[in-house]
Amino acid sequence: MACFFANGGAHAGPIGEVRNVLGKKKAKEECARLTVAYLEEVRRYRVECGRRVLEGVVGGEGVVDAAVGRGWDGEGVKKEEDVDSEFEDAMEELV
Repeated sequence: MACFFANGGAHAGPIGEVRNVLGKKKAKEECARLTVAYLEEVRRYRVECGRRVLEGVVGGEGVVDAAVGRGWDGEGVKKEEDVDSEFEDAMEELV
């Protein structure tokens, strides 16, 4: 069993591949656990790259810390309706 992302790009291929696990449920759980571990490592790497990029940038202190965690618990994630209403408000201001 393995996880494949559609249009995976850099993440194409089998991720979290498991073999010789007794039972479908156990195999799925182990595959999911390995996939989550892989994605957490990708996230850690990207955050670290962001920190290095912003190192020495004036006003960049705390930007990465403020962005980390957004989207995981729903905080900071805009719904499609919110984006549409913001667009309509912007268009009204132009008229």
